[in-house]
Amino acid sequence: MQGVTAKLFLKPDPKPKFFKPHPILHALRGAREQELDHLETMGVTEKVCYSKWAAPIGLVVKPDNSIRVCGDYQVTVNSGEGFV
Repeated sequence: MQGVTAKLFLKPDPKPKFFKPHPILHALRGAREQELDHLETMGVTEKVCYSKWAAPIGLVVKPDNSIRVCGDYQVTVNSGEGFV
């Protein structure tokens, strides 16, 4: 999205949290890797070796049987911890 600016208001000294990934069906693992590689090729994401902050991802199967990778922020942002 271009031309849009967002501003986050954090509480002072938020503590990093790392959440392990959700289990993914074996049948979707190849599609997940393919989609993550595609997002990296497009410059949307980048691989990292380590991060203090991490939210699990979820996969949504679209009508054309491709998948959409979504962040599961229920345990992070939407929990209200760390945000004003």
